[in-house]
Amino acid sequence: VDDGSGRVYSQAGVVLGTPDDDRPVLSVVGVDDVSEGSYAVFTVSLDKALEANTVIDLALAHGTTEVGDYNTTYVVYTDPANVAGSTLTVSSGSVTLAAGVTRFYVAVQSTVDAVYEGAENFSLTATFGSAAIKYADRTGVNSTLRTGARGSDTSTIVDDGSGRVYSQAGVVLG
Repeated sequence: VDDGSGRVYSQAGVVLGTPDDDRPVLSVVGVDDVSEGSYAVFTVSLDKALEANTVIDLALAHGTTEVGDYNTTYVVYTDPANVAGSTLTVSSGSVTLAAGVTRFYVAVQSTVDAVYEGAENFSLTATFGSAAIKYADRTGVNSTLRTGARGSDTSTIVDDGSGRVYSQAGVVLG
């Protein structure tokens, strides 16, 4: 097994070293200083590819933002050069990532309003859906998340003219 649960043996049958754990680690990186009305784009990465399709659960959460500051319907894609052609279907907050894919993007559009609110932030959390790669015990019986099974980061929306305008593909437009 390559999930950290096996043992490493010497030729003499003596238990040695640390078990090999090839389960990938999730990370999330958001952009800062998003101009109100443009997209906050989060990059979600796996440090290793998976040999089978896998479900990733996605959750947006308010930090200092309020309801209406961003669109809770977001676009998930794998190729910034071809957003429309690489869009993944989001179902109940989850996406199915194809085998071998190690990076995808989540574009969340912020909302333009006429109220000055100052800098506000919100976060995206990504978590493996499968118990085998999500939980330390590989089953979820003890429900302890293993290190690397979840990634999260924040993005900041500003409405004072100092922010960057991002396209849905994460390109800085201004």
